Amino acid sequence: MTVPEEIARIEEHLRRLAGRVKQDLTAASANLVPAAQLDVLRCLYQKGSLTVSQLAKELSVTASAVTSLSDRLVKSNLVQRMADKSDRRLVRLGLTPQGRELFEKVHAETLKRIRRYFQRVPQSEMQAFADILARLVHLMEEGSGQGEPAS
Repeated sequence: MTVPEEIARIEEHLRRLAGRVKQDLTAASANLVPAAQLDVLRCLYQKGSLTVSQLAKELSVTASAVTSLSDRLVKSNLVQRMADKSDRRLVRLGLTPQGRELFEKVHAETLKRIRRYFQRVPQSEMQAFADILARLVHLMEEGSGQGEPAS
């Protein structure tokens, strides 16, 4: 296969994989929270409290999208707004205990589902796959500010 053919093949597999992971996330959340809101919960769980602009950057969405998502999460008592300790003009978003609990429950179920697929993959291949994915993420993030992929 030529390099362009391999890239097309990789793109097809990534698209199918992403679709399947999204289906599993939806099933794991038992429709308790939409995928976009789950992304917010995941980010706040991993990073701690963030401003709207920080969260928008982490999620690669607009600040207005984060505001809309966070409004719904605040109403559901999954996220809380807090004044920034060093700059009272800033508002930070953080998980409530209920939001933390929900994310942990959904995340555990998601990992259980993904683990099921990897049971048939040798650990060496799993490690190689994880390393390649990490490298691709790094290259994409490195090149994202320049309008083209990093070489």
